Amino acid sequence: MVCMDRGWLPLAATALAGSAACVCAVYHFKKKASKNRPPSPPPYNWLLSLSNYAHAPFFIMPDMHRYATEWANKLGGVYVMYIQGPFYVVTDAMLVYQVISRGDLGMPKHQELYRMTDWILSHRSPQLFSTADESGDMFRAFRKGLAPCFSTENLKKSFPKVRACAEKMVSMWEKMYLATEEPVLTDSWMNRATLDIIGQVGFNYEFKALDFEHNTFIEAMHENLIELSTSMGENPFDRLFPFTSQARQSAARRRRTKELFNAVYEAVKSRGEPPADDQSIGANLMRIKKPSTGEPFPEETVFATLTGMLIAGYDTTAATCMWALYDIARHPDVQKRIAQELAEAGLLQVP
Repeated sequence: MVCMDRGWLPLAATALAGSAACVCAVYHFKKKASKNRPPSPPPYNWLLSLSNYAHAPFFIMPDMHRYATEWANKLGGVYVMYIQGPFYVVTDAMLVYQVISRGDLGMPKHQELYRMTDWILSHRSPQLFSTADESGDMFRAFRKGLAPCFSTENLKKSFPKVRACAEKMVSMWEKMYLATEEPVLTDSWMNRATLDIIGQVGFNYEFKALDFEHNTFIEAMHENLIELSTSMGENPFDRLFPFTSQARQSAARRRRTKELFNAVYEAVKSRGEPPADDQSIGANLMRIKKPSTGEPFPEETVFATLTGMLIAGYDTTAATCMWALYDIARHPDVQKRIAQELAEAGLLQVP
């Protein structure tokens, strides 16, 4: 007969009771903290509901937009998702301006999101998007130095390149539809067109994402966005276990992505002093100096800001354009008004 020492039972019971108490405390404080917040959609599961990751798995689902639309219809123009903390989702157009404004009603940027981007690309230096010090020399210098890129005059100069990419993309859609008579999945092609436009207009760099079926940068950007989403929710402890298979794969993806971003940076840097009429993002990044000394900022800071500009402008722009096209397609009256405005401006092209 084998006798089992049951001396561990009191210890196990104590540990279990302590864990239950911790769970109850977390639930209590989370519920108390959310009391004055807007409504929130149902969590992914009950376990995640006890944490700040209650909706993280939704964030990386391909049909996330369907959930977002459904929640907006049920919960109203503002609701809260918990993805590494509370994320406020604003769908009421009248509130958007107030939320993103820099006045008293404006909300601060979510710095942790941009710091995750720094982690993915192994940045050690503060950069425009992730710095918490918006009154410091670095933030002010980069914000002022990049402002000419987005002036009305410079955007007008860029329009022919934007138009050429758009026409190229639409021509490809027509060919694909005529070949199969099947609906064209336009979202991936909008990502490609957006990347080509950012490359040409922002950095005088040819990604050629519309030219080939497989594009290493598109694939890297896709991996990067998955890595960002995953690090925000699916496995928040990945960095604590660097020797696991998943952690090693994650590190390899980050290295590949950083190498491609570095190729863009090296291409911009190799051109030397940019001409005065070049007001691209890349050119102005090369011009920015420290206000106190007149010396260039460290390369790590410039490189980190360049990657931030690329990441921030890629998927967000493509998604916004796709949603705009989708809504325009659903409203024929709006299509007619847009066509009329384009015709009056001499920009309407009729096949």
